[in-house]
Amino acid sequence: MIYKEKGDPRYKTLVFTPYEIGKQLITQYPHIPKYLSQGWYIAGHAVLINDRAKKAIKYTEKAIQISPSPTSEVHYYFVLADAYAEVADKKQIKSASSKMPSEYYEAEKKYRDITNMDREMGSGQDNRLILHIKQSKNGPKSVE
Repeated sequence: MIYKEKGDPRYKTLVFTPYEIGKQLITQYPHIPKYLSQGWYIAGHAVLINDRAKKAIKYTEKAIQISPSPTSEVHYYFVLADAYAEVADKKQIKSASSKMPSEYYEAEKKYRDITNMDREMGSGQDNRLILHIKQSKNGPKSVE
């Protein structure tokens, strides 16, 4: 859904504000990889919510590339995989072909990468991954 074009009041909360926060991190901390990668991730996630999957791929790939510890940023890979899946879905709908778009295979690879990360991480990281999966399927939860 493209919130802004539809005049949806959720645009500011779900897209504009997070995107602005991401931009601020990018511009204010260009030499601190942790904050720079978080800025690109936040901006990427915001544009994905607003149905801009190709931009989300670009931003999230930058976040992963810059991140000082990419395997600990599992949620970056979820956004990237979801963005590739969205692009693939749109291409499949537009195409008369039964052949799967290449982005589908990219999404599949990213989801597999997440599974492999889960196996390589320690117990603390496993809990973070499980929590993220629960949050993305059921909406935000307060877990202590």
